Amino acid sequence: MRLFYVIVILVILVALTYFFWMKDAPYKVFTPEGYPQGSQISVYKNLPEGFPDEVILEDKEFNGVGTLTTANQKTKTTVSYVSDKALAELAVMYENNFISMGWTITAKSISKNVGILQANKDGGKMILTIAPFLQKMVVTFQYEK
Repeated sequence: MRLFYVIVILVILVALTYFFWMKDAPYKVFTPEGYPQGSQISVYKNLPEGFPDEVILEDKEFNGVGTLTTANQKTKTTVSYVSDKALAELAVMYENNFISMGWTITAKSISKNVGILQANKDGGKMILTIAPFLQKMVVTFQYEK
């Protein structure tokens, strides 16, 4: 019976270790043909290290978070979620957020159906796209540094 308790405790310790230290570790995925030699794609549950933390994100579940790292260590991060807010409201909210956090808006295009903002800061480039999806809006950030 004592061996049983030791095994149970070990399983719990392994699970807790995984939860606290590995929860933000990326899932490596197959790199499709056509990508430059040495490229690596990783998929995450949460925001990966290096994504600007000053960018506000609504309290929504991400429907896509991933990075593409090239052989020369250039990283492109994509973060996406679905919002209940209107396109115009999201565009104003993110434009104000970028400006207040020191980003420079370098391009802006807001139409009836799609919004695009491009901003730069500290050598990084952010492209924000807002597009309709089933009565809601998909908000997608593409960050390159």
